Amino acid sequence: AFANVNQSGPVFFLAGSTGGSNSRHFNVSAHTYVLVPLLLGELSQLEVGFNQTAAQVKQAAKQQADQINSLHATLDGTTILPATLFAHREVSPDFSFVAVANNQVGIPAGNSGIAVSDGYCLMLDPLTPGTHVLNFGGGASVFGVSLDETDTITVAPPVILKSPNLSAGQFGFGVTGPSGSTVAIESSTNLSNWRSVGSIVLNGGSNYFTTLVQGNGQQFFRASGAP
Repeated sequence: AFANVNQSGPVFFLAGSTGGSNSRHFNVSAHTYVLVPLLLGELSQLEVGFNQTAAQVKQAAKQQADQINSLHATLDGTTILPATLFAHREVSPDFSFVAVANNQVGIPAGNSGIAVSDGYCLMLDPLTPGTHVLNFGGGASVFGVSLDETDTITVAPPVILKSPNLSAGQFGFGVTGPSGSTVAIESSTNLSNWRSVGSIVLNGGSNYFTTLVQGNGQQFFRASGAP
């Protein structure tokens, strides 16, 4: 239900899990990479002690991630070999967070201090429009930790501008995309500063947008829709 909260930019970040078998359904925008946390560990001064230095926190996170001994991932029935998955271990830079009371990972509430994440990730190229099934996870047997996640991902068609036409001081173009979606239209004269010029609803997956021509210089348009 919260998969799209605070998502922005060219990468869609999947949330991790505390373990066990889980399933989720969510939407991802077209032309977006998907970052998958196969199995990651995190440690912070809040967990290991505020007397520990940044180097010590990083070493503790490394020792924890060293215990990950199984990984798996399958996309639309195609298995990604474990040897490939184990080639993508990543260590985060130092970061911090505020732990809420009664959180799912059972750490005390409060400011984390220095925190580090260490483990294995998978980056997927942008998925084609339609429905995709991703299964992934892994385990650290020494900790009794095992994760098996099945995500059903729906990718809507991209929003596309087409068939531009200039007539009698008005500029117009067709817009196609997910049927019933609301698309915001923006304009710019320099590809840097953008302003809203309106929005349209793609009834049946398409519509036509017109606007007055502003000035005598070049003008650019772009459109975006919610996933």
